[in-house]
Order: sequence, then C-alpha cells, then structure tokens
Amino acid sequence: MRPRTEGTFISGIEPKVILDYGERLKVAGPCQWFDEGQRVSFWIVTDFTGTVIKKVAHSLEAVA
Repeated sequence: MRPRTEGTFISGIEPKVILDYGERLKVAGPCQWFDEGQRVSFWIVTDFTGTVIKKVAHSLEAVA
C-alpha cells in the first residue's frame, strides 16, 4: 500500500489540499470535519473516470 501524504486542507465549494511543495489536489470523499488550514494526511490516487486523468486526495485524516 502507498504511504500517506501530508498537506494543508483548504475548504470551499471544491475542497482541496495543498501539498508542501505547492501542488493543489481536489478532495474525493467526505471532508466536512476539517477546518481551513488544518494539517491532514491522505492517499494520492489517480482518477481515471473523466476524459482527463488527474490525481486526487482520498481518505483524509487529521494529523496529530
């Protein structure tokens, strides 16, 4: 299994996480329990469902 990655949660209409090197990823799955700017860990997965292949953040968890 892939290691989990950490980033900063950004709330909004389309929630995202920002990786430490600046890349932004959309969030797949529930994320209403996180606050703006909170550090989270997640898996980066590849979304093949559309015409454009993209990476998304999946299975967010709060970082202690």
